[in-house]
Amino acid sequence: TQSTWDTWETLTSAATPTFVCGVVLDIDCVGFWGPHTGCSATCGGGSQSRTYTVTTAASGSGTTCVQTAGATELQQCNTIACPVDCAGDWGPGYGACSSTCGGTQTRTFTITTPAAGGGAACSAATGATETQECNTNVECPDACDWE
Repeated sequence: TQSTWDTWETLTSAATPTFVCGVVLDIDCVGFWGPHTGCSATCGGGSQSRTYTVTTAASGSGTTCVQTAGATELQQCNTIACPVDCAGDWGPGYGACSSTCGGTQTRTFTITTPAAGGGAACSAATGATETQECNTNVECPDACDWE
């Protein structure tokens, strides 16, 4: 037969003993918040959650846990803006040549997306110009040539 001591030891070592000899034991709830999950985004605002686990339920007049088993808590994470690289171009090409012989032509840079959040800068600023020579293979007439 099992002794009273063996019965008490078996009952108190159980995960959640609630009765001993027909008497409800006063047991305080034991629980904890688990670790947060990974963030759902690396930048620009994501979320992460954690779950409450009850390891010992309250019984009798024991104190209850701060949350119910399986409760979840959600928080924002990685709220820093994502880096945006600058985007721009030199337009459709160079403009008209300034002369029919030995002139210059320019083109202008326009930024379409400015850099933000630590993104890479553009190679030029809006309004920057590049100039190249044009019609260099055409010989200009001599100003004194009246032929």
